[in-house]
Amino acid sequence: MPQTLVFPSYQEVYGLQAACVAVYPMYRGVAQLVGMEVIQFDGETPSDEFSAVARAWNDYDFFFVHVKKTDSYGEDGNFDGKVKIIEGVDQSLPELLQLKPDVL
Repeated sequence: MPQTLVFPSYQEVYGLQAACVAVYPMYRGVAQLVGMEVIQFDGETPSDEFSAVARAWNDYDFFFVHVKKTDSYGEDGNFDGKVKIIEGVDQSLPELLQLKPDVL
């Protein structure tokens, strides 16, 4: 009979209520596996993700935010696409900075 792996939750290990904001399903799944709540949102741009964080800011102690296209465009050799996504992160970053996070 296969053994079931049980992972301690993020809250059990770190004492923090954690949330995940990610477009790519694998990151949402791994976040759920360790007890993070996945924040649902519309869109897939960095701005959409950062806006989702802003809306949920007061409900969580920690946010895992993953911008997948910075990875995937680089892996695909799409230099122009990667630059555009990074520029989108840079343009949208003030929305996160207004929240005054302890760590970014």
